[in-house]
Amino acid sequence: MMEYYQLGGFQPQIQWFHSTYDDKRLVEAVVSTLRSGDDRNRPLELVLGIKRCGTSHLLLTDAQMRRVRLQMRLPLPRSPPFTVHDFESLSPIEFSGVEELSKKLSFLKPKAKKRSVNPNQPDSSQANRGYNVHEENLYRGLFEHGRVIYRILNNAIASTTYGSEDLSWAGNIRVSAFVFNTRGVDDRPRADRVRYPSVLDIGFCDAQLPSLSPNYASAKHFIYTKNALLGRKEPKKPFSYGDSEQVSSEDMPIRIQHFFKEHQRNRQAPMVLLVHKEEETMNFLDNMDVDMSQWRLGLKDLLIPEACSPRKKDIKSHSNNLRSNEPLRYNDYESRLEQPRYRSRSPKHYSASRPRDSPSSATLWRRSSYPPVYVVDVHRLYETLMQADDAKTVVSIGHRFNLTDVIGWCAGNEAGLLIDIWKSMVSGVPIDDQREMRSAGRTEVKAEQEAQSSSVAPRAAIDSDEEEDPNDYVPRPDVQKSDVPATEIDYGFDVSDYGSDSD
Repeated sequence: MMEYYQLGGFQPQIQWFHSTYDDKRLVEAVVSTLRSGDDRNRPLELVLGIKRCGTSHLLLTDAQMRRVRLQMRLPLPRSPPFTVHDFESLSPIEFSGVEELSKKLSFLKPKAKKRSVNPNQPDSSQANRGYNVHEENLYRGLFEHGRVIYRILNNAIASTTYGSEDLSWAGNIRVSAFVFNTRGVDDRPRADRVRYPSVLDIGFCDAQLPSLSPNYASAKHFIYTKNALLGRKEPKKPFSYGDSEQVSSEDMPIRIQHFFKEHQRNRQAPMVLLVHKEEETMNFLDNMDVDMSQWRLGLKDLLIPEACSPRKKDIKSHSNNLRSNEPLRYNDYESRLEQPRYRSRSPKHYSASRPRDSPSSATLWRRSSYPPVYVVDVHRLYETLMQADDAKTVVSIGHRFNLTDVIGWCAGNEAGLLIDIWKSMVSGVPIDDQREMRSAGRTEVKAEQEAQSSSVAPRAAIDSDEEEDPNDYVPRPDVQKSDVPATEIDYGFDVSDYGSDSD
């Protein structure tokens, strides 16, 4: 199993001449050591580890650590190495040289303080001070899982470095988007609006792989005839990629079930299903009698099956409020449906965490059996990335990312746009760096450069041995494209000295 050592940050594992380390000398030594020989002109690729609470950590692989120790004649680390099970996600992070790595270490560096008698003092770094180690923030890890999958599909990383050893799914996987719009004026209580969405239209679209571009030839648009006279504040737009189909209440469940039918049978070809607002979407699919008993929320089961052991505690309930600070947990849709229901028929739901004595995911994978569908809430990923809830619809997120200037709604068109949104996120740099770039108006975020380079040739491998009423949406004016160049970021990080090793 791959082992990892923390470079810098809170309680680092490198001993540097009887103190934590000298920033400048350490960075220069690490860069010069790991970019020697054939790797001299390549970006330095390290490992970004994100824990379940959301904190981020810069890691060296065991092989990289050995090279650095030998070159710098450092003693053995004081603490044991980390493994894949210590993190929610492991993903690549690149540095062009000493300056970029120095900035990242400054971002991860705890604020200077007097020696503390509290051994459990939290990480005070700019990167991690907002996260509570006793809470879960799984969407940060899910963001990075998408980055890893994109790079695996494009043969751009050594997957074993990031804990993914079985890639038998990679040649058969399908990425699809499922989107619907709801009526603009809905006076029902929020619980009813979420549990029984009043759907106007529905859109499907598959992605082309490995480019992760929308395959508009596969796009479909269904208009729900029972709500055909209803609308939204924004104008209704025509379907751009074919003919819209009028579907009755009697036929709609059949049409929806057919979309997932193949993947309910073929357990060797999993689907990544991109949705906008997972809770409403899963409730609607439940209303359509779609069997979701084996579905998974998130991508971790796909990438790192060994790490998908049962949770330390069972999740018995989950807030229906998507604005809640309570994070969405993998495999917890069952717990939602254990809450009081508005009808009596048996629910379809996600599976619960597997019992402790059940076979591991790895065993199931060796049988070439996969959960049929892995659900990714792109809306929640956007909120996690930007740390904002300023975009309530697929189109409004597209506006924020400069991916569309359309004002209006059509689920058939929005399904493809949802794929573009996810690609824009997962093809770019890690979550914190990407937020900094996007917030500064640099909407390119190196995504085009990174996507182009990853699709042309593989990278050098690392050494490895509140509540919100949806009726409140107001369409934005046409978005002005940003012309801010994607230049190097000036984070303005705190560069004060580290606290003591015991902090």
